[in-house]
Amino acid sequence: MLRPELAAALGPDRFVQEIDIAAKLTHPHILGLHDCGEVDGFLYYVMPHIEGQSLRDKLAKEGELPIAEAVRILRDVVDALSEAHDHGVVHRDIKPDNILLTKHHALVTDFGVAKAVSEATGAHQLTTEGVALGTPAYMSPEQAAADKHIDHRADIYAVGVVAYELLTGRTPFLGTTPQMILSAHMTDTPEPVTKYRESVPPALEQLVMKCLEKKAADRWQSAEELLPQLEALATPSGGITPTGTMPVDRVTKRRWVMSGGAVGVATIVVVTVLASRMLAPSPITVTTSNIRAVTSEPGMEWQPALSPDGSQVAFIAQREGKQSVVIRSTGGAAGGGEFVPTQGVHDAPERFPAWSPDGESVRFRVLCPSRECPWMETGRLGGSVRTTDLPRNAYKPAWSPDGSRVAFIANGDSIFTYSIPEDTTTLLAVAEQTVVASHSPVWSPDSRWIAYVFGGIGSDVNLQGGSVSSIWIVDADGGEPMRVTGDEFLDTSPAWLDDDHLLFVSDRDGPREVYVVEVGPRGRRGEARKVAGVTAPQAISYSIAGRKLAFPKVTVRQNIWSYPIDSGTVSIADGYPVTNENAIIQAHDVSPDGRWIAYSSNLLGNMDIYKRPIEGGNPTQIADSPSGEIDPRWSPSGAEIAFHKQVGDEIAVMVVSSAGGTPVQVASAHLTWLPMWSPSGLDLAFNSNQTGQFEAWVVSREAIGGPWSDAIQMSDFGCQPSDWAPDGSGVLCNVGASPAGGFGAAASLVLLSREGEDLWRYDLATGGLELQSLYQRFSRDGSTVYAWVRHEDGREGIWAIPVQGGEPSLVVGYVGYDDAEIAAERWLSVGPDRLYVSVRQAEIDIWVADVEVER
Repeated sequence: MLRPELAAALGPDRFVQEIDIAAKLTHPHILGLHDCGEVDGFLYYVMPHIEGQSLRDKLAKEGELPIAEAVRILRDVVDALSEAHDHGVVHRDIKPDNILLTKHHALVTDFGVAKAVSEATGAHQLTTEGVALGTPAYMSPEQAAADKHIDHRADIYAVGVVAYELLTGRTPFLGTTPQMILSAHMTDTPEPVTKYRESVPPALEQLVMKCLEKKAADRWQSAEELLPQLEALATPSGGITPTGTMPVDRVTKRRWVMSGGAVGVATIVVVTVLASRMLAPSPITVTTSNIRAVTSEPGMEWQPALSPDGSQVAFIAQREGKQSVVIRSTGGAAGGGEFVPTQGVHDAPERFPAWSPDGESVRFRVLCPSRECPWMETGRLGGSVRTTDLPRNAYKPAWSPDGSRVAFIANGDSIFTYSIPEDTTTLLAVAEQTVVASHSPVWSPDSRWIAYVFGGIGSDVNLQGGSVSSIWIVDADGGEPMRVTGDEFLDTSPAWLDDDHLLFVSDRDGPREVYVVEVGPRGRRGEARKVAGVTAPQAISYSIAGRKLAFPKVTVRQNIWSYPIDSGTVSIADGYPVTNENAIIQAHDVSPDGRWIAYSSNLLGNMDIYKRPIEGGNPTQIADSPSGEIDPRWSPSGAEIAFHKQVGDEIAVMVVSSAGGTPVQVASAHLTWLPMWSPSGLDLAFNSNQTGQFEAWVVSREAIGGPWSDAIQMSDFGCQPSDWAPDGSGVLCNVGASPAGGFGAAASLVLLSREGEDLWRYDLATGGLELQSLYQRFSRDGSTVYAWVRHEDGREGIWAIPVQGGEPSLVVGYVGYDDAEIAAERWLSVGPDRLYVSVRQAEIDIWVADVEVER
């Protein structure tokens, strides 16, 4: 029977209807319902009596279960859920108490009860009645957040919690109150299963952790998808040597019945099919196994590069505030066989490790204030650190297999090769250029092709990525670049499997996974196919000889933190979070009244525009499109928000009501971004490269809500606008820095009038400062410009630059102050008395998988 207070709140009709739906479920692993009804205000339902015990009783007696038994129980539970979900029934309260064990089988009970409560009362009534739809320890983040749109993937999350408990004897999130547990479900990352039980196979751990993804779209998408994974693990070998196999070609066997002349037609069909298959690309099967963590320390390890034989992996590790190249063995336990070849050589951050073709040395870049950062080389076991013979403007080069040539992309669009013996540079092709540019070249094993990424700049380098990009190839002797993948998804980090196949990372099916595609003289041959088993890779490195795949797995939360303006210098670690989302928040802006903050976040997958009260509250989505929206700016009245979004291959400035609605495009789509309002709300300045360089442009209207004029060019020189002066006199922009070309000491801050006149200019080099971000903002009274810069003495962060003269001062310190696990993305906004910064908290580890290829 239901509790009387609950029964009184429900009413019998809707409750009985939902119970009747659940009663229609018939399955060997579902405990059926015989009857339900109401007597004197009491609601009841009737189930068969089962001889045995509940899974809760078993756990109380035995603690963690043998792995094989745990997998068998989970398989039965998921089999039951598959049947229920097929009939549109979501359980909503999967937990050991609702799983009964009889002989060698598991039965799931109480189907329909939670749904009946939900349908009968509604979420708002449940809150007032104090009724929980689920049990806190097993509730999905969307249940914990009282989301009105709960679907079957909430059950998948609960399966992950139960699996975690069966294998470790504890649930992933603990707390002294239900509120603490619910909060952990929404914000905390569960510890790996193997932290509490090392004998759990990697494939089983990955299965459980994928169930526990915060976002429903990142989990197993159905019980039907999850069931074969458990069945494979339940086989005698499945729990010992788990593998992920990519299905390449599905063949449906059909029985043909032919008579008379049909035989001739059938013969023609068979010959045609055979001929087409002979001419079609030969499918391959890619299998991953022995997936294991190479690093497990707190903090960040990223940018892996496998040695040619696959026995070692070089990567960047952040340890005690320094970022250095680390070399570690790919065999044995995580943390074993580590070597830091450049330890004690210099203090500058290092990036982009790459092995020489013979595997005897590692090359890397040393970050320095100017663009002329050197490329260095050292032996794999240490020794002298020397400068390589490489063009300084090579952002992320790739050495040819024989080591004689280097491929690199300069200025975001020009693909070059540099001959080391001849000391000559050759232009291969000019790729299409946008704000995001091209990057990350890699040679094919036979040195015939160079693959690279167009768009999503640095998405295989940065910790979050998230924009649209595509894979291209170009002949290593020059020619027209050829497209390999489309431009609808994040396709990045190409790595050659062999001379004819490319591996790459993509989010085309939701979370990042590895794909393989065949390429030829005309680009792609056949469709890209998923390589199962490797989940959530940030990027990949592949060793052809060693047949190993290395990849970093990232857990990132990036939120907005707040800092005082008038408290001297504070550390980036001394702020407090304004948002607390399990998402990546990028650009943001504070409303004119200081009560709201608008921001771009990937909370629901794409980068969309949200707003929320600064003092706390739930986010409200303002704009949503498949291509994503970035850089929101409040209008002076607070009634509108401007932002930019991708439109095809271009970027356009849009305006939407701050209450939400349909955005209006205010300028022709080109490379048009970084909008900012004039104090009157009648003008929008923005950045555009319509004439080939990034300049300040403006559109106007005669009245709020009226039509916008054609765009007018404000500057005839490269000028990156970032804010409008509070007195309306002009637009603040920087000169001498660009997103494609990088930042440096040559930049100046300029206040540009509408007619293109310099009203104020500050040479950053005069103050010993070097620009580190395109985002500069005025204080609310216009007396100060806040900019993210690095001082010549090494201090980096947000500096206050007085407009009327005086020495700049450091307000929020980063380098020399920051915590190893806290980093800042350089999006900046200004409120009445505080600064706001996007702060990233990340945990990144390097993983390695063995790869088998069958042809």
